[in-house]
Amino acid sequence: MALGLVLLAIPGAGGSYWTTFFPAITVLGFGMAISIAPVTTTVMGAVDQRFAGLASGINNTASRIAGAVAVAIMGVVILGVFEARLDDRLENIPLLADAVESLDEETVNLAAAKIPTELDAETTAQVQAAIDDSFVSAFRVVAVTSSIVALASAALAAVMIEGKLAPASVRDEENTGQLASTPTRSCLADIYTMVGYQKGTISSAPIATLQETNTLSDTLVLPTTLLCAR
Repeated sequence: MALGLVLLAIPGAGGSYWTTFFPAITVLGFGMAISIAPVTTTVMGAVDQRFAGLASGINNTASRIAGAVAVAIMGVVILGVFEARLDDRLENIPLLADAVESLDEETVNLAAAKIPTELDAETTAQVQAAIDDSFVSAFRVVAVTSSIVALASAALAAVMIEGKLAPASVRDEENTGQLASTPTRSCLADIYTMVGYQKGTISSAPIATLQETNTLSDTLVLPTTLLCAR
């Protein structure tokens, strides 16, 4: 993604789309494809299934907030750079005070700023070139800044997100190729599958536990066989 953003800073005011922005958009799209989707998958897979809705909501909220903040910050940056660059360029163009004031009011429109109609053709061309150059400069600053932020976020993720060891039972299973001895996998307990037709839930628990919690009457008890051998 950072490379694609840097490539977006290369084109100028002219040129064909296929030789200027298309390569950058292609690289940027490829970067988003190999990063955004896996991140979403990682977030959803990091929690139990019962918390999937909560994880999805947090992920979407963070994404929307980040997008809104980025647009707000980069909007201020591009406008500030555009105004500063345009002021520098207009100093070299002979303009009346009214024309300068009119252009100052149009800076919020960036590249779509309207040029005063009372200017002659030569001056109008110079002002238009100044507007185009100022917008390209501002866009480049935003593109490069965004690429730096992307690289910084990748570096922070690499440093701060540490891999977590699997539980000891899982590591034992992977090392020995056999099921670890844990209470949930014990072959000595009678396990029953509880299909709750009133609450719409499916859970597993020993029959004694269900009798103690008075949930047996609300469910259909189906005895099952726990397979322990592979």
